[in-house]
Amino acid sequence: MRACLISVFSIVVVDFVVRPLQDIPVSSSTYRFTKQLLANALPEDSVVRALLIRQARVSEKPLKVSFLMSGGSYVWSPDSEHVVLSGGVDYGFRVVFVDSELNSGRLGFRVEAGSVIDELLGVRGVFTVYGAFKVSVEPVGASVINSGELGVGLVGSDYVKVSFQTPTLLQYPMHPRLGVRESVHALYPHPVLLMLSLIRRWNTYERFDKVGLSHAIYAPYELREVNHSIRPVTISVGKTRTRGFIGWLILKPVSRSEARLRNYMRLLDMANYLGVGRSTSIGLGAVKVTPIRLGNA
Repeated sequence: MRACLISVFSIVVVDFVVRPLQDIPVSSSTYRFTKQLLANALPEDSVVRALLIRQARVSEKPLKVSFLMSGGSYVWSPDSEHVVLSGGVDYGFRVVFVDSELNSGRLGFRVEAGSVIDELLGVRGVFTVYGAFKVSVEPVGASVINSGELGVGLVGSDYVKVSFQTPTLLQYPMHPRLGVRESVHALYPHPVLLMLSLIRRWNTYERFDKVGLSHAIYAPYELREVNHSIRPVTISVGKTRTRGFIGWLILKPVSRSEARLRNYMRLLDMANYLGVGRSTSIGLGAVKVTPIRLGNA
């Protein structure tokens, strides 16, 4: 029976280039700028606009809007409340949508991937943000990744490097007996917490091919920490200032179970698109996962 089961989610990625027509002061968490730009560029009856509103009711949000990017790095500042975008300079940002048949049950309405792609590819022109500033925007690329394709490029690597490019908020699991309601975040990407976050995200979208929580239990032994450069940072989430981390971590896959190893790689590859931890829909927890193969060194 298992051979008949098929993957049920795919990842839609649309990249944009943005050019401010004059210098613009924006929040240091530049996702606020990209979300306002996207909202202003979409028509009132837009499916994507409706999705941005409806998904506020669920913890795992299928539409994710990144921070601005410049020169391959995300634009944000932990030391200032504002950054200034330079007029005439090109920036980028990315919108990711997870298309899953499970979305309709969580959101209360069905969103077709084709409609999302068509609307996002139609976002082009000059728009006003913050009431007075002009910005040009146009899509520069789109791709669709099936969940069954994830992890292929990582399997067989000697090591895996996970770079945390924007502040990452990895939560400790809440213990029901303690009665603690606020989120408690780690300041280091423990493999257990990393896998817990990714397993929950995967299982939210995948109906049949679920990944068991045992992967998180085995992770410290089968995804061994080899090296890291991690530092804590402070970021604003809404009106709250909270602590997270950025940096990189190198893991060595050593599992003797091919099935678990394949699942680890699928989960890590998924993070390339969907991020890890809390608030990935607003650009936090953006990661880049790359294989390291010693034979090619």
